[in-house]
Amino acid sequence: MKIIERNLQEIGKSLFVSLPKDWTRTLKLKKGSKIKMTMSDQGNLIISPEFLKKDSNKTSTIDFDENFGRNFFRDYFHGSGKITINIPTDIKEKSLKSIYSFLEKFMNTQIIEETASKIVVKSFKIEELSIEECLKRMQYISSDMIDEALGKNSKTKINELEKSLTKFYFILVMQIRRFLDEGKFTQENQISLTRALDFRMAGEKIERVSDIIKDFPDITNKEVSKILERTNELYQKSFASFVNKNYEKSLELSNKSELQDLQKLKNKALKSKDLALQSQVINLDRILDYVKEIYSLTR
Repeated sequence: MKIIERNLQEIGKSLFVSLPKDWTRTLKLKKGSKIKMTMSDQGNLIISPEFLKKDSNKTSTIDFDENFGRNFFRDYFHGSGKITINIPTDIKEKSLKSIYSFLEKFMNTQIIEETASKIVVKSFKIEELSIEECLKRMQYISSDMIDEALGKNSKTKINELEKSLTKFYFILVMQIRRFLDEGKFTQENQISLTRALDFRMAGEKIERVSDIIKDFPDITNKEVSKILERTNELYQKSFASFVNKNYEKSLELSNKSELQDLQKLKNKALKSKDLALQSQVINLDRILDYVKEIYSLTR
């Protein structure tokens, strides 16, 4: 990051500052070009050009090999609008199904062309879904997953919810990367750089909570059920505290009794030979850690 210092100039009763010449040349800005400015709560002023459909024609090509998943994620998050997957002509049906299953994880992708040697995937940009809306949707789904686990419902419903959450997570990451890489400002995404990074970290915690709940053993212990239910309430309150920037509320949440009750259950699990109970206690501890990390992001 390059820091440039400028002296303010006064013309009439207004203050002016000149923009760095290298920056304006690189972005091909000229008189009459539109720029967006956002003011953070910390007093920072962020200036960004208005990029319209930047890199909308960006394409990439990858091979279906052992690095397929990693390479697809790389190009997807880098904003490729069209990704061509080269496949061997003798590909097995099982491998072909694994590609389709992988692509189902993404909300904004669609196969637009398919031949014996390639699959072309179109990645659509979702303008109307803001970063905050993605994060809120993720938290709502993960909290719903906990309710499903408490209700001892079918794992199928929990797995479907987890798949839906993962799609929103990928959109969240893409939106934040676009925000950082392109300086893309919309009415819904007028947030500071720090806030965008906090959203990214909170999204990661929520995604990990969903992974834990997806594999959570069936709940038969009443103490586990009680603590998980109260943890879910704490989870919702801590997220609301983070989103609403309620720092005082987050301090109150840090002294909840769930931690004490969980410690008692830990001691009980260690003395017993109940492996399922021990696993559940470990997972409860991990969920509470992620909940604490979310409200620690409140600023």
